Amino acid sequence: MEAALGLPIFVLPARRAPNSKVVCMGHRSLSVRFAGACSPLAKMKLTKALEMNLELADKGDREAQYWMGYWSELGEGVPADCSVAARYYRLAADQGHFEAQVALARLLRLGVGVARNDEEAILYLRLAAHAGHGEAQFILGCCFASGDCVAQNLAEAVRYYELAAALDHAPAQFNLGAFLREGRGVTRDVEKAVTWFRRSADHGLASAQYNLALAFQRGEGVAKNASEAARYFKLAADQGHVSAQAYYAQCLSDGDGVPEDQETSVHYYRLAAEQGHRQAQYNLGAHLATGEGAARD
Repeated sequence: MEAALGLPIFVLPARRAPNSKVVCMGHRSLSVRFAGACSPLAKMKLTKALEMNLELADKGDREAQYWMGYWSELGEGVPADCSVAARYYRLAADQGHFEAQVALARLLRLGVGVARNDEEAILYLRLAAHAGHGEAQFILGCCFASGDCVAQNLAEAVRYYELAAALDHAPAQFNLGAFLREGRGVTRDVEKAVTWFRRSADHGLASAQYNLALAFQRGEGVAKNASEAARYFKLAADQGHVSAQAYYAQCLSDGDGVPEDQETSVHYYRLAAEQGHRQAQYNLGAHLATGEGAARD
C-alpha cells in the first residue's frame, strides 16, 4: 500500500470567490480574464477593478490584501513578485486572515519572496490551524511527521491529521489511514485505517482509492470483495494512478471482480507501461506476443 503523503512543497490555496468588497474581480484567473478581454473597454474595466482592490488593500482590507498577495504571487494582472505577495499576505495574516496565514507560512518555509524562517512559518500555521483551518492542520501534521520546521513528533502529526480529517480534508484522511495502518504515532488499527481510506477515496483521492482497493483485494481490515477492489482500482486508474492501472488491467485479464475483457486489459496495461511500470510493460509484451486482446506484434 502507499505510504502517507508528504509535505506539500508548493500548494496555493484553492481559488474561491472574494467577498463582496472585492467581488468586482471575480474568482476566475486574472490572466485568463485579461486574455479574454478583446476590447480596450473590457481591459480598462479589469484594470480599474484591480486598482480598486489595490486601494482597498492599502486601506487595510484584509480580504483585498490576501487577493493582492495571491495575484502578485501568480503574476495575474500584476507583475509576478513573491516579495510583494509576501508583504500583502503578512498584512492580511496579521489581521487574522487564515488563508493568508497559510500562504505566508508556505513562503516563509520555502524562503520565497522572504527570508526563510521556520519558526515564523510554524507560528502562522498554528494560528490558522487552531482556528479550525483544515489545510493548515494538514500541513502541520506533515511538518511533525517529517520533522520539517519542527522536531519530528508522530503523535502530534496524528493529532493534526485527526483534526483536519474531521473537517473532511481528503489528504489528511488518507494520511491518518496510513498512520493507523502502520501504527505510526498511534496504536495500529487496520479497520480504522480502512474507514479513513474509504472517506478519503469517496472524496476522489486516487491514492486512497488504490489503498482501499488493495484492502478489499487482500481482506485487510475489511472482508474480501473482488468487485469492490476492481471498482476502486478503476477509479484510481482513471485518474492516472500507475499501480492502479496495472492492477485493474490484471483484474480485467483474469476476470477477477469484473467480466474478463482482454482488450480493455491491454489498454490499461499500456497506460501503466507508458508511465514506466515494469510489470505492466512485461504483461503488455506478453499480450502483444500472443495477440490476446491486441494485434500480435
